[in-house]
Amino acid sequence: MDGLVWGAVSTALLVSLAALGLGLVLAARYRQLHERVMSADNDAGTPFPEPGTPAPAVDAMARDGRGVSSADLVNGRAVVVAFDTNCSACTEFLPEISAFLAERAERAAALALISGTETALGPYLSELPATVRVVAPAAAELVASFGVRAFPTILLYEDGVLIASGSRPGDVTPTAVAAGSA
Repeated sequence: MDGLVWGAVSTALLVSLAALGLGLVLAARYRQLHERVMSADNDAGTPFPEPGTPAPAVDAMARDGRGVSSADLVNGRAVVVAFDTNCSACTEFLPEISAFLAERAERAAALALISGTETALGPYLSELPATVRVVAPAAAELVASFGVRAFPTILLYEDGVLIASGSRPGDVTPTAVAAGSA
């Protein structure tokens, strides 16, 4: 019986050491990837488009059956929000972003691009203000044309030029926006 106990203990010890070793290797690899993503030399840079970027050419159909075009973005103020139904941060920030869009309903055109599956759109469609034009499920090419590389992304445009971008409403409050231009 003692041999059986020692065998089980030694097996458990070996499995624990193997798991610890694997954990250390994965932690080191994660650290390398994190440093690469966060470094200034990273080709991807910030996951959000830079202010001054012009609005892309747009030709899409909103869920309400009306077309969405570039004219919706270049005349006056516009807010574009990109979500992905597989993104946990999108779900988490949806109420905050919806309130942000509702506050700007009378001052800016609002467009939501929602990637993902048709079956997962329900929470987004019910939470977003009725004034928001929704393109969903949005084609990857359309979302990419806005320079979106992370979800959620909020883009503020003034006369077709990006003035701020970020993932949460607090990230997109440049001086121009704070002064009431979006």
